[in-house]
Amino acid sequence: MPSSTFKRNLPCENDQVAVITGGNAGLGAITVENLVKKGCKVYLAARSEEKAKDAISEINRKNPGKEANLVFLPFDMTDLKSIKKAAETVKEKEDRLDIVVNNAGEHPFLVIPIHDRARLNFHAL
Repeated sequence: MPSSTFKRNLPCENDQVAVITGGNAGLGAITVENLVKKGCKVYLAARSEEKAKDAISEINRKNPGKEANLVFLPFDMTDLKSIKKAAETVKEKEDRLDIVVNNAGEHPFLVIPIHDRARLNFHAL
């Protein structure tokens, strides 16, 4: 899909709130940047604070004046406590959530102990 089509078809309007998981690299980072450009407040949800802050710095460098629209949100999709804390953080700070992009993925070689895997299902949430 051409970049101009991607940007034009993003659903964000000014003052909408978005959470993008895995927003510090690849398609997630591109999505974050384009939503920020359109005026969305974006929570960049990621495990690594260092990588997220590097991505935020780069996006802010390219989009001066939009710094307040981009916030790091600690989030580890393999940890239910982290997921709950991220949800609580957004709920405390915002009166609505308009867009969620579930871009984070589990590394294919990531080893999760079996007792944690049992908790990683929709019934546990």
